[in-house]
Amino acid sequence: MSNCPSFDRCSSPLCPMDEESLTKGQWFPGEAICQRHWGQEGTPAWIKRQRRLNRRLREVKDPGYFTVSMLKVLHGSSVRTRGIDPNSRQSEEAWISGRLADRASTGNEARERGEIQPPSPGLAQESGEATPAGSVDKEVEREVASG
Repeated sequence: MSNCPSFDRCSSPLCPMDEESLTKGQWFPGEAICQRHWGQEGTPAWIKRQRRLNRRLREVKDPGYFTVSMLKVLHGSSVRTRGIDPNSRQSEEAWISGRLADRASTGNEARERGEIQPPSPGLAQESGEATPAGSVDKEVEREVASG
């Protein structure tokens, strides 16, 4: 992390250059967001999602915390979006599974109404759609390795 040019002035609990924060870090809306990647073309999508959550959850009391894995599967957000309550026993995997199940059921309902077409095989991976919770960790590892 000390090789980051923003290291001395950054207080973000999730740092794309710190492997430990990518795997174990927790971020609450309203906390600092990585400054190093702001405005750069290579900004990870999960940092963009942090910014969106900060705007949408500004007035929300107790929005819960988010991890990098959770931010990676979070494609839409609203004032109703919640992370994990730090006082609950809900696991990150359970939150991710619930989010993916909600997205799948919403998509199935829309397909049944004829509003959207079923996805082509392999399209989810190419388009950056969410992956099952087990493969999210591999995605985090690849991002750390690519620096």
